[in-house]
Amino acid sequence: MLDIQHVQFFPSQTVVLSASSDFSLRVFCAKTGRCGAVLRGHTSAVLHSCIVERGRNVISTGRDASVKLWDVSTATSIASFDVEGAASCCALMPTGF
Repeated sequence: MLDIQHVQFFPSQTVVLSASSDFSLRVFCAKTGRCGAVLRGHTSAVLHSCIVERGRNVISTGRDASVKLWDVSTATSIASFDVEGAASCCALMPTGF
């Protein structure tokens, strides 16, 4: 069983993003529960995530002291930033990223 740290709906309200202690983010169909993508790249628990605007990209923070920007369509990290200590949360301005 995954230890889920954070869950958020995409703007469509039909897709859910979860951040987990298994070092991954997962994208689920809210209706069926089917996992459509797994985003891997953190080296420790993923503590929080933010969906950027309409959901093409997401940001994640982790216990591994990193903040990552992801392309959801390819499930790849497109940028990574190191921070001091565990990055426990993230937030975006209402206008997006």
